[in-house]
Amino acid sequence: MKILDPQAALLTNVEVHHFLENNPPRKPDKKSGAYEPVNLQEYYNVRKDFKQYIDRTTPHIKQFPPPEEFISRVVDRLKKYDLTKTELNFRALAECVIDSLADRFPGDEGEDKIDSILAVLEQCIHEAKPA
Repeated sequence: MKILDPQAALLTNVEVHHFLENNPPRKPDKKSGAYEPVNLQEYYNVRKDFKQYIDRTTPHIKQFPPPEEFISRVVDRLKKYDLTKTELNFRALAECVIDSLADRFPGDEGEDKIDSILAVLEQCIHEAKPA
């Protein structure tokens, strides 16, 4: 995936959490010449506020793997079904995708394929859940 406009990219709480956990706070710059060092107090406040938000509202996301790992694992396991990018698009509209799969794989054999696809998804979600 290529982000065309970096200012328009949205990140989930999980992605922000993993980014902040993997990138320690920036150290203040040393004063060089006549330039005043940048005040990083607001930067530290944002990090602290986000950490408090996660701790209070959704502490369970700390235990999940990064989304990239989960998605790549699911996509690898679903390759054998020759699904299109649209069919692999994970969204809250999963029912619509399942309906389109039902149209694509008609009959009893299609139902078996859909059931095995759903079993793969369920297994991946179960593996991603913390113990």
